[in-house]
Amino acid sequence: MKIQRTVLDQGVACLALSGDFDSFAANPFLEQVESIVQSNTVNVIANLRLVLFINSTAVGSLIKARKRVR
Repeated sequence: MKIQRTVLDQGVACLALSGDFDSFAANPFLEQVESIVQSNTVNVIANLRLVLFINSTAVGSLIKARKRVR
């Protein structure tokens, strides 16, 4: 999976994911989210438009990310 990070506006970041979002990609995704939170960004958009496959571990990482940003 590929993760592209873009800052859209003050306090808004977008993570554009592409490929397979599976168990191997869940930790790198959460690390990116943590990095965004540490930089005091308050809104995170996860763009999954180009994701071809997602498993339950990846869904769990999306839920963890939401709770972390909150």
